Amino acid sequence: MNNILLKNAASFYGISETELQPLRGGHFAQVYGFKRDGRNFVLRLAPPNDDVDLPAQKSILTWMAYLAAHGASVPEPLPSKNENLVEVISSPDGEWLAVGYSQAEGILSEEIPLDQWDDVQFQTLGRSIGKIHAIARDYVPSTEVSFPQWDKGGNLFNRQIENEFWLKEKQSLLLEKIRSYPKPADAYGLVHGDLHFGNFFVETHKQVVTLIDFDDCAYGWFVMDIAVLLFDILVLYPGTDKDEYGQDFLRSFLAGYLTENPLSMFWLEQLPFFLKLLEINIYDLVAKSYPDNAGEWGMKFMPGRKERLENDTPYMN
Repeated sequence: MNNILLKNAASFYGISETELQPLRGGHFAQVYGFKRDGRNFVLRLAPPNDDVDLPAQKSILTWMAYLAAHGASVPEPLPSKNENLVEVISSPDGEWLAVGYSQAEGILSEEIPLDQWDDVQFQTLGRSIGKIHAIARDYVPSTEVSFPQWDKGGNLFNRQIENEFWLKEKQSLLLEKIRSYPKPADAYGLVHGDLHFGNFFVETHKQVVTLIDFDDCAYGWFVMDIAVLLFDILVLYPGTDKDEYGQDFLRSFLAGYLTENPLSMFWLEQLPFFLKLLEINIYDLVAKSYPDNAGEWGMKFMPGRKERLENDTPYMN
C-alpha cells in the first residue's frame, strides 16, 4: 500500500501513518492496529472491488454499533473525525473503504486446541451468541440500513449448484422444506451467518467471547448460527466419536445460550435440516478445489463426504 493512501486513512482517525502496525488476519482487506486514548483499535482498508458495497458496509457497522451499545460482546465501530462509520478514499485504482473499530481481546478461537475447551467456555460462547439474537429481536433498522434475506445474500446457506445434478436435487428438497418454516420474531431476525471458529476471540481469564466479521449478516432463523458452529466443531474435532462430542458441545452451548435467548424446542429439532443444507453447500464449494487446494479444513471435511451425501446419512445423529 502506498504511503499517501495510508496517510489519508490514518488522518480520518486523528493519527499518523507511523502509528499503524500491520496485523495478520486480513484475507481480503489490509488490517492495521493503533492505540487511542489508551485503547487498542483496528483500521481496516478494503481495496477497490465490485463485491464491496458501501451501503452494505454502513449497514453492517450500524448494526455492530447497536449491538455494542446494548451490551453484546462485539468490536465497537469507531466513527471517523467526520463522524462517519465508513470513509471512502479515492485512488488511481478506485475507491478504498476505511473503517475503524475496537480490537477484540484474547486469542482467535481456532488457535485454541479443542481439548483445551471446557463446558464453562462453551456456555460463555452460547451466552455471547444468545445475547446477539436477543438484541436482534428488537432491532428496527433505519431506512438507510438494509440487509438481504438469507436466501438472497452471500452466505453458507445460499449457494447455486450448477453441475452436480444429484446434489442440486437434494438441495432443492431441503430448501423447499426450510422455506416453508414460519418466521416469528422470537426465532427469525438478523443472524451472523458465518459463525465458525475463526470468527470469534476468546479471553479465557475474563471468560469473554468477542464475535467478529459480520460481513455475511442477513435475515434468517437464529438456529442457523447454531448450526454453523456445530457444523464446524464436528469437522475440527479429531476423534471418531463425533456424534457424542457434538451432543456434549450442544448441551453446554445451549446451557449458556438459553439464558440469554429462549428458543422453542421446535427450532432445535430443525437443526439436522440446516446441518444437511450446510453439508451440501460446503461440499459443492470445497469439491472444486479438492484435494490439491482444499486447505487443512477441507482435507478434514471431504473424506467419505460424497458417500454420506449420496446415502442421506445425517450430518450428526
